[in-house]
Amino acid sequence: MKTDTARIIEEPPGVPRGVSGEASGGSFVELYVRRGAVPMSTKRDWEISAFFDQSVIGVAREFESGWAISGEVMLTRAQAAATTKKNE
Repeated sequence: MKTDTARIIEEPPGVPRGVSGEASGGSFVELYVRRGAVPMSTKRDWEISAFFDQSVIGVAREFESGWAISGEVMLTRAQAAATTKKNE
């Protein structure tokens, strides 16, 4: 993941759950850690490096053919896209 453009995923607001951004090859990826692994912050001033030593518990990655989801992920762009396709 390109860490210079990554963003923090929060759920609920103020509670960091993971990071999302561009993966190698230009696809979009979301990496999730357990709730509480990175301390909450009302200022929302986390550094991406706070996630470097954490265990990933869920991954969602976008491919040309759709999303691949593994482990514990939140309702995100990935799941919303998968749900929309399923309901069409």
